[in-house]
Amino acid sequence: MNKHTDFRDRLISAQQFTPAYRERYRKGLENMLSKRLTTMQRAFVWMLVVVGFAVAAGLGYAAVRYATTPGERYGLAALAVLVAAITAIRLMVALSGRVHLRWQPTTIAYITFYGVLVFAVGTLIAASNWNNATAAAVVIVPLLLAVTKLVLTHVQQSELNVREKLLELELKLSEMNEALPRKGG
Repeated sequence: MNKHTDFRDRLISAQQFTPAYRERYRKGLENMLSKRLTTMQRAFVWMLVVVGFAVAAGLGYAAVRYATTPGERYGLAALAVLVAAITAIRLMVALSGRVHLRWQPTTIAYITFYGVLVFAVGTLIAASNWNNATAAAVVIVPLLLAVTKLVLTHVQQSELNVREKLLELELKLSEMNEALPRKGG
């Protein structure tokens, strides 16, 4: 057996997942994938929850009370459901005091994107004239903002994936280093 084969065998044998390795990896991953909110952030999220449910209730009430056409009624009702869904996720954040970075921002971004997409299509259907610059702006601006939010969320998720893999490699190297015999000792 030569020096390289011996070193390789020691590296392979050191790669076993020990309970300590699993626990350090789990804690590191948990800290990386969830963010604890400060008291001020939590108070702000609670404010968003209250406002969100009030807006959802107002939209639902407007759909029932003030909508004159089925399109208005369904549009307002759909918007109320979307606002309530986003607010429910925020309620989970407010109750737990943590943002779960793996799924909560992505879910909110997709709900927002599809909500704006439905709004845009509904506005285009309701618009009687394509020459109307206001209707075009009402459709294009929110759609661009929603697409931007979706792209930024995907960039953040990619960064999380890279950080997760780096953490895994760092912990494996640390375990392997601890398992290697020391010279002179």
